[in-house]
Amino acid sequence: MAYEIQYRPMRLSDIYWITELDRLSFPDPWPASAFQNELLHNQQAYYVVALLKNQLIGYYGCWIKPDEIHITNLAVHPYYRGLGLGTELIKQIFTLASMLNKPSVILEVRVSNLGAQKLYYRMGFMQEGRRVGYYLNDGEDALIMRRKIAVANKVVS
Repeated sequence: MAYEIQYRPMRLSDIYWITELDRLSFPDPWPASAFQNELLHNQQAYYVVALLKNQLIGYYGCWIKPDEIHITNLAVHPYYRGLGLGTELIKQIFTLASMLNKPSVILEVRVSNLGAQKLYYRMGFMQEGRRVGYYLNDGEDALIMRRKIAVANKVVS
């Protein structure tokens, strides 16, 4: 990305902007209380924001599980899509997984979200299943996608 993007852990003070970004990005955005719970009470949660000139333009959230990183959220402001920020956020998650010796990264994505699926396939994710009726607001299915990560100088399969 040609812009000077800064990354830092999400703060409680970011929640208003995160919920606005979610509202622009998802048909079933998380409420502010969900992010607050993640930051204050979920010991597995790890959230990072992307800032351009102090404006929040993207973020990701994940859970650090014993054997994997589970991506819970990833969003880029519509104005900044297509510039490589989503790719950069995913690369950061891969780096985190490698540093923590987690052999894979997993996520769910709406079957209708072809743009996100294209990005995930390009980043090496493979479909490994389907969750029927996963999204509560409309009953849409989710694809389960996983990417193996190089751990201790080898790829775990």
